[in-house]
Amino acid sequence: MAPVADPPDADGLVGAQGWSISVQAENLEAIAITTAGTVVPDYYAGGFNKTQVIDPLKPGNDGKKGFVSAVVLSFTLPKELPANATNSIAKLDVTATIPAGGGTARLVYVDGLLGAGQPVKNNITEAGNTAIPVLGEKVIALSELVTCCDDPVNVGFSAEVVKGSATPFDRIATAAGDTLCTAAGGDIVTEVNPGTNGAGHAFVNVISNDTEPPGGVQGWSFSIAFDGADLSLDTVTTLGTSVPDYYAGGFNKTQIVDPADPVNAGQRGCVSAIVLSFTTEANLPLVGTESVLDIEYESLVAQTDADNVGSVKFKTGLKGAGQPVQNATTVAGGTVGACNFTTAQANLIFRKNPKKPFAQFIRGNPNDDAKVNIADPIWIINELFRSGPPTLCPDAADANGDTQVDASDAVYLIAYLFLSGAPPIEPFPLCGLPAVQSEACVVGTVTSCPQP
Repeated sequence: MAPVADPPDADGLVGAQGWSISVQAENLEAIAITTAGTVVPDYYAGGFNKTQVIDPLKPGNDGKKGFVSAVVLSFTLPKELPANATNSIAKLDVTATIPAGGGTARLVYVDGLLGAGQPVKNNITEAGNTAIPVLGEKVIALSELVTCCDDPVNVGFSAEVVKGSATPFDRIATAAGDTLCTAAGGDIVTEVNPGTNGAGHAFVNVISNDTEPPGGVQGWSFSIAFDGADLSLDTVTTLGTSVPDYYAGGFNKTQIVDPADPVNAGQRGCVSAIVLSFTTEANLPLVGTESVLDIEYESLVAQTDADNVGSVKFKTGLKGAGQPVQNATTVAGGTVGACNFTTAQANLIFRKNPKKPFAQFIRGNPNDDAKVNIADPIWIINELFRSGPPTLCPDAADANGDTQVDASDAVYLIAYLFLSGAPPIEPFPLCGLPAVQSEACVVGTVTSCPQP
């Protein structure tokens, strides 16, 4: 007995009550097929389900690999898939051998593959009638996994300066799911309070894994592109990196390029050419990660809920004061290209701080009355020793700025008010933010100062 279909939906549509599919796997090994984990078990009510991998050697398949599946949701109940919707009805398990240089594979609907029964056609049954579907395909790119793990020289970007590290790829920015030495790039995220402009650093690193002397990078030339419509490239420098630790009177030309130069064709970025020494043995350690360039940038717009995104990547041919710069490193007097010059990059992301913005306050004003007077040291003593009310913004009670709230702060305020002692450190005497902000002192803890 044929199933009775559900009434048409509001658009006059009915869903599929059953189907048969025949799928060929090209340049793939067909491993398994199942309806488990799809929508089928949610609507199946004792109908028919024959789903299998075909045998390429079976006469009629002619060596083809693939899958067939025939499903009837129910013979007795009005069961159908949701109409006007996309429904997954089979899960295929395939493997592929990646050819040298890469290639493609396909999953394509082809009528006539044989499972245990007759040749299968691609059909769908709706309201008891056969509908011929439009047959599509899935093209799968087969790409070689390029790994630079064991290469002697790589490069990368980090959110913090890395010096004296004996670990290759130490702290290099990487994308989620990537391993450090196969990553095409990663994210450098700077959290910014809403309504303020962010500033950040991207450190460029030389990653060495050359265990055979006389290895060790002696010099390099880098050409790095900087992008981001709402980001500005402010400074580039080797100061604060590992370069001064190994530099011995060689050569250092590091500068921001002029995008108006015809060679740069509007591209912003920087170049850096370093020779550690012309006269002595000077090189970076054979194994490890060393920051060699600090790129400082900032946001041109106030932070909103949306990320403000830019990027840095190695792009050969940018021109500073001299000739267009090629990306290269020098080891034992010879030129060595970093394995990942063409893939190393970082996304520069300014992201809204998920925490409450830091509060403005007046240091030395723990009672939050906008005045610094005798009441404030008394407030601190009461809080510490007499079960008095707590200071909601602890930074306000930290009069001497030593990051601790204790009796010395009360003594400090007394000395300032009555004994010509030093005043509280900033922010004082006006509302403001401290140089080092406490996560405990956020908006809502201070009422006497305007807040973001």
